[in-house]
Amino acid sequence: MYYDPLFWESVGAQNRTLLQNNWTDHYGATDPIDLMMRNNMFNIIPQGESDWVMPEDPSDYALMRTELQPIVNNASWQMVFASSEDEFNRIWNDMKDLAMQMGWETLFEYDKGLAMDMFAAMP
Repeated sequence: MYYDPLFWESVGAQNRTLLQNNWTDHYGATDPIDLMMRNNMFNIIPQGESDWVMPEDPSDYALMRTELQPIVNNASWQMVFASSEDEFNRIWNDMKDLAMQMGWETLFEYDKGLAMDMFAAMP
């Protein structure tokens, strides 16, 4: 059951854009969740089936997330509107270099460890 009105057939179908319709035609699914469900691309973990609770980020990791978010968001939008593949690649490489300098790899390893802990706690 979706709570976002954009997913309701009575509302969503009226407001779909050409891009959304093309996406649906290409992937054969109404939305990304439908696509993932049809292709067994994720597992839903019912709340209460595990005692594991995601810990709060240590302050240095929380700071890294706060500083990395606008860099990734801004570069992503710039890549969407890049005028050429060369410009796209330049933005991508600049973003990667800056993210790595700011601790992306450390944060990734931390998040990967959290995911492994979560999966280990699953029944």
